Amino acid sequence: MSTLLKPSKKVGISKVALRRSLCRESYYDFFTTFWPEVVAETLVPNWHIRIVCDELQKICERVIAGKPKRYDLVINIPPGTTKSLTCSVMLLPWLWTRMPSLRFLGGSHNADLALGFGNKARRLIKGDLYQETFPEIKIAPDQDTKGYFANTLKGERMATSTGASIIGVHFHVHVIDDPINPKGARSILDLKSANEWMTEAVSQRCVSLAITPLILVMQRLAVSDPSGILLAQTTGTPVRHICLPAEKLDNIKPAILANKYKNGLLDPVRLSREVLEIKKERLGSYGYAGQFEEKPTPSTGGMIDVAKIQGPLVPPSPDKFKYVIRWWDKASLLGKGDYTAGVLMGIKHDAKDFPIYWVLDVVRKQLGSTAREKLIVDTARSDKIKYEDNYKIGLEQEPGSGGKDSVIATIQKLDGYHVLSERPTGSKMDRANEFASQVGGENVAIAPGVWNKAYLEELEQFGPLCAHDDQVDATSAAFNWLCRKKLVFGAVDFLWLFLMFSIGILR
Repeated sequence: MSTLLKPSKKVGISKVALRRSLCRESYYDFFTTFWPEVVAETLVPNWHIRIVCDELQKICERVIAGKPKRYDLVINIPPGTTKSLTCSVMLLPWLWTRMPSLRFLGGSHNADLALGFGNKARRLIKGDLYQETFPEIKIAPDQDTKGYFANTLKGERMATSTGASIIGVHFHVHVIDDPINPKGARSILDLKSANEWMTEAVSQRCVSLAITPLILVMQRLAVSDPSGILLAQTTGTPVRHICLPAEKLDNIKPAILANKYKNGLLDPVRLSREVLEIKKERLGSYGYAGQFEEKPTPSTGGMIDVAKIQGPLVPPSPDKFKYVIRWWDKASLLGKGDYTAGVLMGIKHDAKDFPIYWVLDVVRKQLGSTAREKLIVDTARSDKIKYEDNYKIGLEQEPGSGGKDSVIATIQKLDGYHVLSERPTGSKMDRANEFASQVGGENVAIAPGVWNKAYLEELEQFGPLCAHDDQVDATSAAFNWLCRKKLVFGAVDFLWLFLMFSIGILR
């Protein structure tokens, strides 16, 4: 006779234990679970949040395991997409659940912003839900200041800002969130300062150069912004690039993520068509391109439509040009990122034969003052042989007595040449406007040369947020001088024809 056995009592797992297990194993689950502890509004899920969380977990898992990093990470994503919450606020509390001794550097362009991210992370850790789930993680009372806090298990978090000194401590993970703001990206000096801080200060604060990853999250604000510098490097640690523009464009990375866009939008709820149209109107084409398209120049094209430049074409013979001028935009200091550029342009005798304006040659180098002056003189000799009496030299005069003295010194070295100088007025955009119009009218051509690629790239990227504009400045000045000359000899031609016509009537 068989005996019926009573089923054993189920051994269940507690709600807290389940939450602990799920949140430790998945940063995305941690993020969604603890969202209400940080933000009052209900989380609106979107696929990009999972992508970012998974990428952050992937790069940090190697740190937790003590393995060498495979790459640094650059994330270009628009504002308003929870980027700072995922990268700067909630990542460290999650990392401490896996590696309580981890040291974390969180930086931004603004000290108050960086401190704010740290404060939110601290409140999350001290909160009831976190303490119930991970009671072993406690903030050390004697190491809990505005910009720095530590736990009782030797983990640390420091907040810093662009340009700030970082000494005396090394970190397992660096997260730099917007190291430069849109206004700062319009300044070459601010860009240079941000890039130097990233490469010279942040990069040295590593527990291990082989292990510590750099996670940079920002909008693409300029060609040479910190993400541009990292992405352009050809040596050192590889860089993984996650690029998620607000609209479905050709710069999405990895490209396969384009399939996740809904009706051509990254996030139809946070960044709807209506919202994006308002942003376009308020920010303008360049501001919108950098912050929402993740491009240093607008997808609709920059100010100068390089696609309408004719060529490269073999230029007419030198005798076909009425005037030829080499205009120089001189860099003042070596090693400051500026170039000396000399653009040779010509205007043809026959103004009815298009294209009228030709860019015949470009010289562009980073040189000290002595080598720069020698380059200008040597180039003048070469140009003069080819273009003879039609050849002129133009020099831009910088403001102040120093700019005037520099022009006088160069003119003295160019004895025997027709040299003129002008002090530029108005903005760079205003000065380039007429040249851009003639390009749009397909009246400009370029001769072939090794300089073509760098020249056309600078023209294409020219705008308020461009990294370099030396070639554009020289081009604008040369063009505007030629344009004035065209009006003069055009008027002379008209008067000559009128005189001949009058003589014919009198006869």
